[in-house]
Amino acid sequence: TNKIKRRRMMLHRALFVAVTTTTTVSAFVPLSARAASFRASTAFRLLATTTTTAATTSTPTQQAQELPTFTSEQEYLDYLETVSDLPAGFATGTADGLFVPPEAPAMGKLGIRGTVIHLTEGPTENWAACFTKNKFPGAPITVGRSRLANGGPLHALVINNKVSNVCSGGDGVADSEMVCQAVAEALDLPGGAETVLPSSTGVIGWRLPAKELSQDVVPKAV
Repeated sequence: TNKIKRRRMMLHRALFVAVTTTTTVSAFVPLSARAASFRASTAFRLLATTTTTAATTSTPTQQAQELPTFTSEQEYLDYLETVSDLPAGFATGTADGLFVPPEAPAMGKLGIRGTVIHLTEGPTENWAACFTKNKFPGAPITVGRSRLANGGPLHALVINNKVSNVCSGGDGVADSEMVCQAVAEALDLPGGAETVLPSSTGVIGWRLPAKELSQDVVPKAV
């Protein structure tokens, strides 16, 4: 309760300073970051768009960007082609596949998606990665840490959903490496699988369907 009271007092003080200043409010800095976050983000956003002087107060008109409308899915996809260009030197592809989880065969065939990102101008030595500090990281983390520690170049990334390859009960590292190998072969990477960084997200405790990814999803994505 005392914290709430103090935050309210700080907020009121910050708002008072903002609305009584003779300079533009767009230059106003809240007295407390905590106060700014205390149920008043909307008020601060409104204040930030208001210009206040000693004599007059005016509110500039903010024109929202109008989004185009589409009459068909194809028209929408054509529009995306014009606004979603990747930076030079990158290419990406995504494909879907099916697998039956041995841990839950009664679920039948499930969908899985893979995405490949390729550095089209060749491998780079200038790359970094930030990994979880969790004591039970997934196999892709183990592989990624090894890649980073070895100091080798990076030429591609491969990402899948549905199965995280964490605590899989099998050889998760080997499964990740199999998918990386498939990417290296499909893209004809001179450095091989060692230049591919894997990443997975999804169910914990299931084995990665590496065969389905390697033989079906990755080639289609490439």
